[in-house]
Amino acid sequence: MIKAQGQQKGLMLAFLAASSLAFITTFARLMYDAGSTPLTLITSRGALGLIVMFIVARLVCGQIALPRAAWRATAMCCVGLVMISFGYMMSVAYIPIGLAALIFYTFPLVILAYEAIKARKMPGPKRLATFLFAFAGLGLALGPSFETLNPIGVALAFIGGLGTVVFFLAGAKASETVEPILLAAYANLLLFPLALVIMLTTDTFSLPQTTLGWIALCCAGVANLIGVTAQMAAVKFASAGNVALIHNIEPVVSIAFAWFVLGETLSPLQLTGVTLVIIAIFYGTRLTKDI
Repeated sequence: MIKAQGQQKGLMLAFLAASSLAFITTFARLMYDAGSTPLTLITSRGALGLIVMFIVARLVCGQIALPRAAWRATAMCCVGLVMISFGYMMSVAYIPIGLAALIFYTFPLVILAYEAIKARKMPGPKRLATFLFAFAGLGLALGPSFETLNPIGVALAFIGGLGTVVFFLAGAKASETVEPILLAAYANLLLFPLALVIMLTTDTFSLPQTTLGWIALCCAGVANLIGVTAQMAAVKFASAGNVALIHNIEPVVSIAFAWFVLGETLSPLQLTGVTLVIIAIFYGTRLTKDI
């Protein structure tokens, strides 16, 4: 009973994480329209993650020292976050956004494969079907263009997806001894200085030039803080596979938010894909024995 309640808590936190992170793409679009740049966003998120989360962790946990047993897993969380931030963000410079997102969201399938290898048994047919249906739904919802198959862009998007796998699995290990809030703070320890150096050396620092752009920057930072912290908390209570399955909802929420804020249109095919993703997640998270 207690384990089931913990699993349910983890799934709810995973939904919160996916939904929060989904808002970032629309806020980023508003920032870029206001004259800012991707590296400015990445660096700002990293700085906010370090400063705010360490302060919150100090107030909530009473200390910010990292247990020696969690050093390796936390370091891998740092690496995973860097892979996500730079791999996914830079891939769109070489391939269409829809294609980059579809490649990136192969990570739930990779996590499913990892769990199967670790358990030394194939996932049940129902569980496998839910992951495949969710991926197929994303393919319809994102409507990727395959006209520009630049190998560099494809590789970067896949690196971003692998970074998510590393982030989830290392986060699950580290959360055994570290509070999610503190773990979220440490996760930015490598991202911020690396992003800062790259931004300054490439002369790509540019703050938003409008009030709306600044609001978008602040909202993107807050959404990232909530999303990353909720991710770390989610994998503490639920399996990485179930958390990854729920994260398929992120592009769906992002599409819906862009439709509401930016006025983007949705085709019947996209709506069909959105429906498939929702059904797959709803059904998949209720499977308990088909592992």
